[in-house]
Amino acid sequence: IQKTSVDEAYFRLDGEEVGKAKKIKASVESLGLSASIGIATNKFLAKLASEEDKPDGLFRVEKEEVNEFLSGKDLRELHGVGSKTEEKLKHNGIEDVDDLREANNSKLSEIVGRDRAAAMKQKAAGKGSRKLESGEQKQISKIKTMERNSRNKRYMMKELEELSQRLHERVEEKQKAFRKVTLIAIDTELNQYTRSSKIDTAESRQDMIEKAETLLEKLLDQKESHFRRLGLRVSDLVDREAQMTLKSF
Repeated sequence: IQKTSVDEAYFRLDGEEVGKAKKIKASVESLGLSASIGIATNKFLAKLASEEDKPDGLFRVEKEEVNEFLSGKDLRELHGVGSKTEEKLKHNGIEDVDDLREANNSKLSEIVGRDRAAAMKQKAAGKGSRKLESGEQKQISKIKTMERNSRNKRYMMKELEELSQRLHERVEEKQKAFRKVTLIAIDTELNQYTRSSKIDTAESRQDMIEKAETLLEKLLDQKESHFRRLGLRVSDLVDREAQMTLKSF
């Protein structure tokens, strides 16, 4: 997974792409949000495909359909082509992606420079990077829909204890410790609330539960809502072997 903004990410899926994409879409929609997903052989094409049926679609570009998919598209739809570059290209008779694909390499280099010309020709041919730059994971979270809407602390703590077990398994698997715990709560009107607390570098499930209980009490004191979904997140992650706290001695 490569997250690129607050509401956009790339996924590398190996086999059964449409089925997996439908599951991702359903997970997003369970939060009361819409999602558009594009499936293609690289990130550039997947991004364009995701724009086809916005705000709530799923569009796949097969390998043999790339030229047809790009045919007639505006130059501005290609990453890296801004208004000034588009103006230069159109001034020289290059009106759309088809024209760009067929443009003479030497002429195109004269217009935009050799490096940009090569990159633009690659895009016009539907070629792009497949590498995902996921970076180091900075947080781990788990969220679930409760069996019934509630604001009863005892019931909600049982749900959080179950979440903490699943979350702790992930923390253990990653061999991480954490310095921040966040409670996530979504009410019946789909309003989302978060309450967070810093913590001395911790790694145990009990640390999560204790902080979660404090944060839940705070939320229930502040809000009169009944809640539909609950989540827990740990962040400010550090490698366990790198941490040095009093607990180490």
